[in-house]
Amino acid sequence: HDTIAIIDYGSQYTQLIARRIRELNVYSIILPYDFQESYIDLNSIKGIVLSGGPSSVYDKESPKFNKKILSYNIPILGICYGLQLLVEEFGGSVNNSSIGEYGPSKININNNDSLFQNISSSINVWMSHADRINTMPNDWKVTSQSENGIISSVQNINNNIFGVQFHPEVIHTEQGNNIIKNFVLNICKTAQNWSSENFINETIKNIRNTVGNGKVLCALSGGVDSTVVSTIMKKAIGNNAICVFIDHGLLRKN
Repeated sequence: HDTIAIIDYGSQYTQLIARRIRELNVYSIILPYDFQESYIDLNSIKGIVLSGGPSSVYDKESPKFNKKILSYNIPILGICYGLQLLVEEFGGSVNNSSIGEYGPSKININNNDSLFQNISSSINVWMSHADRINTMPNDWKVTSQSENGIISSVQNINNNIFGVQFHPEVIHTEQGNNIIKNFVLNICKTAQNWSSENFINETIKNIRNTVGNGKVLCALSGGVDSTVVSTIMKKAIGNNAICVFIDHGLLRKN
């Protein structure tokens, strides 16, 4: 399936970004910022999203931009910290702002092409940042500003790179899903051929092919993730999946 790769920089919304993309019937995967190329099938990756995160790009210990993704020649969308990483990488600068933006904010869009196609010229968005773009890289354009005069989105149209300071993935951002849709469908040109049902069926088939006549020991704690895994394992290979409940000492009372 066509896939959007989300590079995780520690945002509390990373899983939500993945969900929003999958709601468009496009598959998404989450990768660590220092991922190895062996983790992925590059031929299926049609776009990359850089998530937000709590770090500052100018701190020595902050997660750094993975330069290898520029060689893939596919569209990139940076969100919050992801935007600031792109600005720094291309020669702009980011610094601490005396005006942090947290919560609802209004932005005014001056370019309704590409990322903001069919988006209103003024929308309410959800901000969560103390740093701001100080100087813009060459060949980049500002596409919107917040009511505080802070740059809220940019683009490098020649390289198909976009960035937003706000969080389009949360429900508090008006028309946020349409912004994500513009990136995933119009800019990345992905095919909408993925669904959770198909994913389950394909996973069951892959498990059967991998396991063959062997047996699988599946440890589960009763949480959502391990319960889903064990359920799919049972559907795939029946009694050859041996599920063992693990009391790790952090279960809910009773």
